[in-house]
Amino acid sequence: DQQEDDGKPKVPLATTRIFTPRDFELLHKARLASVMDGKGKKKRKRYDGDSGLADNATEIVDLDNVVGYVKRKKLTREERMESAAAGKSGVSADARKGGTTNLEKKRQQPFAMMKYSRAVREKKQLSFSDKQNVQSGHIKGLKQASRRVK
Repeated sequence: DQQEDDGKPKVPLATTRIFTPRDFELLHKARLASVMDGKGKKKRKRYDGDSGLADNATEIVDLDNVVGYVKRKKLTREERMESAAAGKSGVSADARKGGTTNLEKKRQQPFAMMKYSRAVREKKQLSFSDKQNVQSGHIKGLKQASRRVK
């Protein structure tokens, strides 16, 4: 994709050169000029002096490529709660008429109560072959569901 005329791949300027403070100043001026040019208030000025970039004098380097990776700041609890509420905006528990479903009731049951239920006791007593059969059936169901989605 990114091939020059001589067949060599293009290498970003930031990886082949160590920037001086003067280069950073030129980057800053170029960024300000492009922002101002976009608003139409001020035309971009052509730089006549030697930029120290040798044969790449016309190339403008993006400052984001020079800075590199910056870790995201940790969100506060309020910001996390806001983003969670924004994700749930379309979903409402009261959208359905009537009470809670049996599945919702089962999820709300205390674990101590479910620990000794018949379903859990029967599951504990399954043989290895029965467990394999249950698992293979589950996998088949997942495959069928994925085919339906496509």
